[in-house]
Amino acid sequence: MRASLTAQNVLLLTIWNFLYVYQIWAQTFHPSLLLSSRSMSSQTSSGSMFSRAQTLEVKEDQVMFHFYRNGRSRKDYRKPSTKFMVSLFNELQRVGNIRTRTSAANMTDVVRSFSGTSSQSKKTSRTITEFHIPYLPPHERLKMAEIRFLREPKAKPKLQQIKIRINIKKGSKALKKIVIRERPQTQKEHDVIDVTNFVSPWINSFHGNFSLAIRITGRQVSQTKNSSDNLAQSLIVLYLQDGEFLANMYSSFTDSADTARRLSRRKRSSSSILGGNLSSTIRNKRDRNLKKWNRAGKKVNCQLHNFEVDFNTIGWGQWIIHPKKYNAQFCFGVCPSPVDSKYKPTNHAMLQTLMRLKRPNVAPAPCCVPTRLNPLSMMYYEFNELVVRHHEDMIATECGCR
Repeated sequence: MRASLTAQNVLLLTIWNFLYVYQIWAQTFHPSLLLSSRSMSSQTSSGSMFSRAQTLEVKEDQVMFHFYRNGRSRKDYRKPSTKFMVSLFNELQRVGNIRTRTSAANMTDVVRSFSGTSSQSKKTSRTITEFHIPYLPPHERLKMAEIRFLREPKAKPKLQQIKIRINIKKGSKALKKIVIRERPQTQKEHDVIDVTNFVSPWINSFHGNFSLAIRITGRQVSQTKNSSDNLAQSLIVLYLQDGEFLANMYSSFTDSADTARRLSRRKRSSSSILGGNLSSTIRNKRDRNLKKWNRAGKKVNCQLHNFEVDFNTIGWGQWIIHPKKYNAQFCFGVCPSPVDSKYKPTNHAMLQTLMRLKRPNVAPAPCCVPTRLNPLSMMYYEFNELVVRHHEDMIATECGCR
């Protein structure tokens, strides 16, 4: 009997440790967890435990739909920036083979990338790669920037220091010339060079709208055979912070909706009979739905319910590539009085229910609300490029009484 109890305690302790580690991991997940050349599959802490039960990877046809609608072609899909963003997004969805590179990038919730265009210098005959950074939203703050050079997959990385000449331009006007010596990091098929210090002032102060022309002197990156071709396949990746993106979208959307409602009222007033019937029909349907939910709420205790958010319905599907819809879930039901500890009430909620036992009309019952929310990564189409955004508090996963 004692042996079986000991085994049961060990099992419970193991399960508790698993849940604790998983909770810490979920809270620290971010797009700043970048693609790494190191495989984590051999580590016991990152195997099946960190894999999602259901992957939500973006498909080629989803991206191509937005490309065709905006006059783009399959050639644009093969751009280095597009391929990188699709790979990055799917890697984040799988939550595998990733690691944090720098502490500065931990605040990242937006990832952008732009392909370079290469040409030959008339003076030196060397390859010059130029990256154009368009005007970016003023509320986005750069946390990290890196240039990625394509490397032959089978080539052994040679992480010697290389010399890079950077010319920052606005149109045809040269703004600043910089010469840096850096040792690139190897990440899968890319050699990566951090250029945050040189790019940050021009993005955080001027919000982009400039070009970055680079030329590598001396030995090329990783000593590849087709270094010129590989430089032509290079890209710049920007890791930014913009925690107010959805809030700004919401404000813009509701302002537009208010304007539409005002116009709708004017049209209804000009046709009182039709308008009155339409208004009455909509009002009756809304009241029936509210009564249905109120009746259901009195029959069940506080719990999670399925709730599908469809971005096409609210008009955001024009620029959201993936996901088009997802189960956000919501909390609904009765908070019992006195409230049970399984609903994780706050001290305030507990005292509120105790007071209601003595004086039922002194305050309403605690509300059923989400006590834990999970993030969601999404892919957008902006500035003719793919953008990955990571949004906190998007999926209700636990309910409680507050």
